[in-house]
Amino acid sequence: MFSVTGIVGTGAPATARTVVIWVVTSGSPDYIYKYGEGGSSGAQFVVSFAAVPPPAAINAYGVGIGIVAVLPPGVNVPTDGMVSDSVIDNAGYTTDHGIIYKAPGASNVVPWIGPFPEGYSCGVCVRASSGFDSFQPTTCSTVEVDMTPMNACNWT
Repeated sequence: MFSVTGIVGTGAPATARTVVIWVVTSGSPDYIYKYGEGGSSGAQFVVSFAAVPPPAAINAYGVGIGIVAVLPPGVNVPTDGMVSDSVIDNAGYTTDHGIIYKAPGASNVVPWIGPFPEGYSCGVCVRASSGFDSFQPTTCSTVEVDMTPMNACNWT
């Protein structure tokens, strides 16, 4: 099992459902896949995974990027599977952090994946002055959900 405990920024609800949305961009069309969940209490969240992400949550080159989302009350999300982008409407989510999954034998299609270990880890966004942003390894305790998300890391 892999768990991430992190911070929920200003405006955090007293309690909320927390899910992980995996961004899959290696096909057409791009989609998001819900896998992993937990909860938040005040300024802290936790999410956990019982196993590796399903193949549908991982890009074709063997890399998965998960975004932690704190859902508003009343938003229902399926247990696991493809979901609409509207799932994160009005949600807080990680804009500068991601949960990174690197499959055994993953390709270096995204050059920044090299320093990440196989399996689960966490990354922090490195903003590019031009082109796409990237991630670099960070400790999972630094992952933060922004309750008024803007300007998310653009790694694709």
